[in-house]
Amino acid sequence: MKKIKPLLLIVAVSILIGLTAAAFADTALVVTPKGPLNLRKSPTTNSNRIASIPNHETIEILDVDGEWAKAVYNGKTGFVKTEFLRIASQLTGKTVYENDYGMLFLHSAPDGTSPVLQPADNLAGILVDSVEDGWAATVLIDGTTAYADAAQLSYQVQTPPKSLKWIAEAGEIAQECSLRLTSGGNVTLSVGEKVTVTELSNIECLVHCEKGCGYVPMASVRLYGPEDSEETAGTVSREKALDRAMEALRKNYKGVANESLTRRVAVYDGLDGQLAPYYHCGFFDAQGTYVYGVLVNAEKATVLYTGRYTSFASAVQEPVYVEPAVEEPGFDLPEAEPDLSAWELVDDVDETEPAAELPQVEELPGAEELPQVEELPAETEPDAEPLVQEPISVGSNDQQPAAPVPPAETPVVELPELPAADAEPAGDVSMAYTDALELGEVVDIEVEAWTDYQIQYIISKDGQPVSSSGPVNHFTAAYRPKEAGNYTLTVMVTDENGGNAMLEADFTVAEADVEGLLYDVYSQLDGWWANTYYYTRSMEESGAPLFTLTHGLERIGLTLVDGLPENLAVSQSFVDCQTEDGVDNAKVIKTAAEAFGFTTEDAPITDAARISELLKAGAVFSFTNEKGNTVLAAGLSEDGTKVLIVDAAPGLSFDTIAPDTVFIQNEDGAFQAITSWDEDPDSRWFFATGAYGGLEYWQNLADVAPNGLLLIQAKEEAK
Repeated sequence: MKKIKPLLLIVAVSILIGLTAAAFADTALVVTPKGPLNLRKSPTTNSNRIASIPNHETIEILDVDGEWAKAVYNGKTGFVKTEFLRIASQLTGKTVYENDYGMLFLHSAPDGTSPVLQPADNLAGILVDSVEDGWAATVLIDGTTAYADAAQLSYQVQTPPKSLKWIAEAGEIAQECSLRLTSGGNVTLSVGEKVTVTELSNIECLVHCEKGCGYVPMASVRLYGPEDSEETAGTVSREKALDRAMEALRKNYKGVANESLTRRVAVYDGLDGQLAPYYHCGFFDAQGTYVYGVLVNAEKATVLYTGRYTSFASAVQEPVYVEPAVEEPGFDLPEAEPDLSAWELVDDVDETEPAAELPQVEELPGAEELPQVEELPAETEPDAEPLVQEPISVGSNDQQPAAPVPPAETPVVELPELPAADAEPAGDVSMAYTDALELGEVVDIEVEAWTDYQIQYIISKDGQPVSSSGPVNHFTAAYRPKEAGNYTLTVMVTDENGGNAMLEADFTVAEADVEGLLYDVYSQLDGWWANTYYYTRSMEESGAPLFTLTHGLERIGLTLVDGLPENLAVSQSFVDCQTEDGVDNAKVIKTAAEAFGFTTEDAPITDAARISELLKAGAVFSFTNEKGNTVLAAGLSEDGTKVLIVDAAPGLSFDTIAPDTVFIQNEDGAFQAITSWDEDPDSRWFFATGAYGGLEYWQNLADVAPNGLLLIQAKEEAK
C-alpha cells in the first residue's frame, strides 16, 4: 500500500469501515471482543507479531490507511487493524452505536455534568455531526443538538447490534416517586406522568420524561406494552414473529408454556418514535398485566431481546360507572348528561351511594423482571485473540478504568406528607433501633404499632432528608449510612382507615476507616455500593460475581486485601471479565485462581457426588443460579442432602420462593423450609433500596448441582 508522508493534506475515498487515508498523530482506544490486539511488523495478518496490546489500552496512532493503522505501543512501532480502534477524529459523518460497556447518554451540553436528555437509541445509533474536545455532537429528531462522550462510541460497528440489553417501553408513573437524575439531584414524578423505560437495573429502571432522565423504582412504573396492530414491518408475518417470540420465552424462562397469555404485536417504534423493521411482541396475563416483551427482526425472524417484567406495577381495573345520587322524590329534575366525576374503581357497585370523585383511569398493562437476551452465536473478529493471562497486580490503580460520575453523596429526597405536629396519633407506636454506630455499620429498626397495615421510613442527616421509603408493610427494616454525622430517623405508621402516628429518633454515625473491611456476608443491595463502579456498571448492578469471589476466598482461608470486592472491581484483569451480556463468571474464577493461587477446573461440575466430596474436603463453589444471580456453595449438611448458600442479593435469586426449595437451619440443627425471606431471623430488609441484604441459607444438593459449579479450592486441600 502507498504510504502517506507526514503533514500532507490528502483527499481520499473512504473504504471498508470508512477510515480515510490520513496523516496525523492521534490517540486511539483499543476495543476488541475479547483479549489483546496484535501489533504486527507489516500491515498484513501474515506478518510477525511484535507485541500484544491489552484490550482497552490507549495507544498512539501515526497514520491510518484503510484496514490498517500505524501505531506505537511501549516504544515499538507496527501495524494494527483499524476495526479494533476507536479514534475520535474519525467519527464525523458516521452512524455509530454505544460500545459494550455501558449506556450511552446524550447530554444537553458537551459536559459530563450537564443534564441528560435521553439515552441513545441502541438500534438506530447516532449520526455524528461533529467531534470536539472528546464530545460527539448529534441532532435529535426534534432538532435538538445533543452530545455523547466519544470514548463511549464503537464507530467500527456501523450496523445495528444482533442482541440488545434493553428496548424502549412506554409507561406511566403508578405511584409518586423520586426520579434520581443521572446528572445528579432528584425531582418528584407524580402519578400519571408519562415515561419511556429503557435499561433495567436490579429494582430500578432508567426512564426519561419531560422532567429529565434518571432512575426510579420499577414498582412505581406501569408499562403499557404494545397495542395490537395489523401493520407489518418486513417480510416476516406478524404470526410468525409471535411464534418466534414464544419460542424464545420458553427457552429463557421456565414455566412460560403453562401460562395463559394474551398476545399482541406492533411495529417497534424505537426510542425516538421512528418505525423500524422489528416487531414488538407483548404477552399479557389474565389480569391484563404486561408480563413479557420480545423484539423480533421483521426480515430474519431472529430474536434480539426478551424481557420479563414482574417487578413493575400491575394492570389497573376497568372503571365502573356509578350513578350519581338521586334527589329526594317530589322534584322534577331536568335531564342531564351523566356526571363523569362519578367514575370510580370498585369491585361491587352499591347504586344507593354516590361515588367518590376520582378521575377516570384507562386500562394499562403491567410488567415483569429483568431482561434476558436469547443466546446468539458469537462472531469471531479478525486478528483478535483470546485473552492470555499475564502476571497481574490485583487491586492496582495503574489501569483503573474511568467510571461515570456518581450521584451526589447527599441527594435531595422528597418528604412524604407528614401529619401536623399537633395531630392526635391514631394509636400507640414504639420503636427499637441502633442509636450509635460507626461508618460501615447498619442501623437496625423494629417498630411495634397498633396496626400492621403500612409504614414509611425517612432518614435525615443534619436536617436534610437523604433517604425515604414508600408506604410498605415491613415493620422491621435496616439502613446503612454512607457518611458519618448526626441523623434523624422518622417513621410514620398508617392504618386501613387513614389514621396515622409518627415517631422520631436521633442516632449518630462516627467516622471510621472503612478501607480493608471484610464482611462475613456482603449485601450487594444495601445502598452502600451504588457509587462503587465495576468499570462502567455499578456494583449494585453487576457485582455479584465479585462478592461471591470474596466470600469464597475468605472461606478457603485466603483473606487478602486485593480480594475485597472494591479492589477486584478496579483491577484491569477483572474488568476484562465483563461482556456485552454481563460478567463472565468462569473467567472471573480462572483469573482469580491465577492471581490468588487457588485450584479450579476449566469445566463446571454438575456431578452431585463429586460436589459432595469436594465440599467435605473444604472446597467451595461459585455458580450462577436459574435467575442469573451468582452465589457461593460453601458447605454440606451432615446428611449430605443440602448445600449452604452464601448470597449477597437473595432477592435476585428468589423474588418468590417455591415450597421446599430454600431452607434455614434452626438452633437444634433441624431444617425448616421457608417461603419468604422475612421468615429467616437473620434477614435484613433495607428500606432505601427495597431489597434484602446478604444471607446464608440452604438448598437441596439435587437442585444446585445442575447449575454447573465452578471450583474454588485451596491448593493444599487439592493435594
